[in-house]
Parts: sequence; structure tokens; C-alpha cells
Amino acid sequence: MGFLILLALVALLPMNDVAGQDPCKVVSSTGVCAPKPWLNEVIPCVNYAVVEEALLPIVATFPGTMVELGFGDVLTDLGQLQDAGNIRFKGPTSILSGGVAAANWFRPGLVFKLIYTVNIFGIEIRFAFSSSQFDSLTPGDTVQGAIQSLQAGMGAFPAFHPATVGEAVPNLAGDFTALLASFEAGGPREGITLLDGGMELGDSWSIVVRPTIEYKPTLGTNKIHILRYCGFRIALCFYF
Repeated sequence: MGFLILLALVALLPMNDVAGQDPCKVVSSTGVCAPKPWLNEVIPCVNYAVVEEALLPIVATFPGTMVELGFGDVLTDLGQLQDAGNIRFKGPTSILSGGVAAANWFRPGLVFKLIYTVNIFGIEIRFAFSSSQFDSLTPGDTVQGAIQSLQAGMGAFPAFHPATVGEAVPNLAGDFTALLASFEAGGPREGITLLDGGMELGDSWSIVVRPTIEYKPTLGTNKIHILRYCGFRIALCFYF
């Protein structure tokens, strides 16, 4: 059984001008969540420095996870963005850096993810899960089917990613079982519908609907996403 793994980064500092565009605000991985922050007048963006600052503690704290998921070269490949300036959350489009498209970075546009947040050794990290049923969601759709579509992938997760489970998400299986039960017939979330921008589900779970910046290593199908979410947040994301 195979499935696509993604690492997601979910995007407040001084205002900066992007050449030929309206001013944008460089956001951080410690931004405060607020209702519909994506509707602010000032356009958010990220750059090489803030993404590196967010990645460094995760790479240092979860070395086994990063190697197992195939992200060992992410800090090296991040160097491709050193000449990109401020990068907006728009797409689908490439990212120009030094006048050429960054080889391993892209902006795919809006994505739908189930986010699982944990705090290990004081480092907060997010794991994002998705499937084809998430891809077809729109605000107002019920999310029960999309959540249930992850069940097989979650069941196989420990066998495919033992280092990640041991190092970062030891309670994932039990927490997902509890989440799944809440969406089953008679559960408190059985008929819940997707809100514009996503929703908090409690107990470390949420659904986000956000534009993203994507990293894809040279080898393999695993990816990194930088999501425009509470500033931005890093999440390791899996496609079942």
C-alpha cells in the first residue's frame, strides 16, 4: 500500500514591498489565529528567513521523522528561495528566485487538510492528512465522508512510519479513532459541514482550507506545504 506524504507549513512582521506589486506583510510561524485572517487588507507573504526559522527546530527535534519521510535535504533546498524576496500565497504558479523558477518549490493554490497538532519537547508540530474526498470538498459540504476516507491509511500508518510514530505521534491511532467515532452515525459531528476557511474540531484536530506554498524533493513524491494559516504553520502531511 502506498500513499503520498506531504509536509505542510501552515503563513506578523514589517510590511515590505514586492517588486511591481502591492505591499505585503511577512508573516511568521508564531502568528496569532484570528477570525478569517486571510481577509485582512494587507496581503501576507513569507520569505527565506522566516521559513528557515520555522524549519530549524523541527529538523533538530524530529531527525528520525524527517529522514523517514524523506525531507533530509529540505534546509539545503530551501536555499533556492534566498533570492525570491517576499513570496505571496497565490497559485497555481511557480516561484521565481534570481530570475528563474525555483526547482523544488511551487504554489499549487488552495488545499484542504485535516490537521493533527501535537507538542513534543516544547516544539509544536502539525501533521496534515488528506484524500481525494478532501480534494472535492467545498464550504457547506458535510465532512463525514472525507474523515472516514482516511481510516485505511491511518490504520496502516504505524507499519509504514514506525520512527515517526515513536518520535512524534505516539497517540495518533487512538486520537483518530476518537475523532472518527464522533463522525459516525449518532456521533456529535455526524452532520457537521465545512466552514469557509476551515474549522476547529477540538482534541488536537482541525480542518483547514488555505492557499499554500509547496516543496517537493528531487527524489520521491513527498512534499512540504507552507499553508497560510495563523501566520503560517508547519505540518507533515499525508495523502491516502
